[in-house]
Amino acid sequence: MLYFEPQQSACCAVHAVNNMLQGAYFSEVEFSKIALDLDRAERELMAANGVDTAEFVRFAAQESHNVNLDGNFSIEVIRKALEVMGLRILAAGAEDARNVIEEPSREQCFICNLKEHWFTLRRINGSWYNLNSLQEDGPSVVSQFYLAAFLGQLRGEGYSIFVVRGELPRANKALDGRGVWIPFSQVTPSGSGLRLGNKNKQNNNNN
Repeated sequence: MLYFEPQQSACCAVHAVNNMLQGAYFSEVEFSKIALDLDRAERELMAANGVDTAEFVRFAAQESHNVNLDGNFSIEVIRKALEVMGLRILAAGAEDARNVIEEPSREQCFICNLKEHWFTLRRINGSWYNLNSLQEDGPSVVSQFYLAAFLGQLRGEGYSIFVVRGELPRANKALDGRGVWIPFSQVTPSGSGLRLGNKNKQNNNNN
């Protein structure tokens, strides 16, 4: 069974991480706590040179860099959440991830970001899945042949691509949260047939 969280509010970063982990490991409340902890650490660092400096005054007047008023979270929040799970996230093209776009099949997971939207591409049981929470038909299969072209297309559209490394947990059906569980056989390149408004129906069918 494939775990999938469809979009709710501005929680795409939470959805991207949970879809990658294959279970509702995090909530927006837990992400908000991580963001607040990061804000506090940044504030303490800026205050080290004095709270009367122009730099600190400018910093204090700004909104959080880790979560905005709409509930959108930063890459640093995602990074900290993944560290809790023993995982690393690297920007594609970084020293340890130079050729991941050209040779993606060696990896197990990508997180993609454009402006305030995040989504995950994940390899499970040898197949790649697009777990974009905004897809109205739910998750879809991405062929091994098309994967590199798809990542190149995303980059051309302005997406930032990140690769996630480490031992990913097994799917955990005890952590279903606001997601749905979909049989792998139901997921195709065109989607799973899941409509975003049909979560309750899908859950009832799986009980």
